[in-house]
Amino acid sequence: MIRFMASSTVSHCLIRWRTLYPVLVLWACGGSESDEPPPAHIDNPVSEADLTTIRLTPDAVRRIGIVVGTVENRELSQRRTLGGELMAPPGSGIMVTAPRAATILAPEDGRTPSAGSWVTRGQALVRLVILPEGNDLARAQEGVTVAAARVENARAKARRAEQLLRDSVGTAAELEDAQAELASAEAVLRAARARLDLLQTGRTDLDVEDLSPITLQAPESGVVHGVHFAVGQTVSDGAPLMEIVKPNPLWVRVPVYVGDMTSVDRDAPATLVGPSDGPDATGREVIPIQGPPTADASTVSADLFYRLDNSDGLFRPGQRVGVSLRYKGATDDMVVPWSAVLHDIYGGTWVYEVLDGNVYVRRRVEVRDVVENLAVLRRGPEPGTRIVVTGAAELFSTEFGISH
Repeated sequence: MIRFMASSTVSHCLIRWRTLYPVLVLWACGGSESDEPPPAHIDNPVSEADLTTIRLTPDAVRRIGIVVGTVENRELSQRRTLGGELMAPPGSGIMVTAPRAATILAPEDGRTPSAGSWVTRGQALVRLVILPEGNDLARAQEGVTVAAARVENARAKARRAEQLLRDSVGTAAELEDAQAELASAEAVLRAARARLDLLQTGRTDLDVEDLSPITLQAPESGVVHGVHFAVGQTVSDGAPLMEIVKPNPLWVRVPVYVGDMTSVDRDAPATLVGPSDGPDATGREVIPIQGPPTADASTVSADLFYRLDNSDGLFRPGQRVGVSLRYKGATDDMVVPWSAVLHDIYGGTWVYEVLDGNVYVRRRVEVRDVVENLAVLRRGPEPGTRIVVTGAAELFSTEFGISH
């Protein structure tokens, strides 16, 4: 038993010696893990507290036109920008339909309005050749008979007027009126005969003018939203031809998360901005209106509606826009004029702090939001700190040598 314990002790000592031997060898040779090079090395480290200091002479300050302001705490209403969609108000679209079964012809100028084009009230849209209803040959024949009788009557009146003028009893004006009435009656007779011929034989080579087409005009000014016909097509009674939408005013539909509906100030105007507008864009004011109670269960949102004055025609139905909504309540925020904020090439935002003796130092700020012409800061100099409001860009170029 004693022998077994002794051998175990010796084995344990050998194991410990074999484990420590490489470490001792490294120590004896002067090797150490601390001698390995660090994973990263920074040359010329610069702290933001040690940024370049700019000193200007009074003459340089006057030439640049530097205006100094302060970092302030202000009570601002909360705003949030959401996505919105422009839409034509319900009932603003007018559908132009065919009054009777007819064949469609182009207007006399040969140009049929296409989808997206602007039309004015009274503008010729299409011409229609009215077709006889229900293959009523008797009615078409009756029309020819009546028209022929009117022609005979007008021709007799024209002969009497001509005879009275030769007898120096009538006047030239009376003869001209009689001849005009005769010409009109003959035109009606030609149209009646053409309709009868079309009904009896189905000819398609008839003269369009003999068919006396009627012209459909635009009932209102607006944008053609859709065209539902082709020139030469035959349409039935009441068939939709085109839809005209009035683009002013437009509605703005803004989906809002249902949890925020009670927080939005629904009586306050909102601001509409385009997708390419910057934070300093003034936008366009839209007025809240009462719209249909619509919602979307898939996005857990309900819709708010605003009215947009589009008298300049800049916006179109279906266009996506940004809408800045005002929320209830106000917060005490640290703000600076938006003109005081600079952006570097990496997207960082800065302001220039004003020290004594026309000395300026660049300080980093973090902009949370832009309200009107104020930048709301999440992080920046303490309130009361003097900063450059006008002339910051000139100081930035001076610091980096861009002006040289």
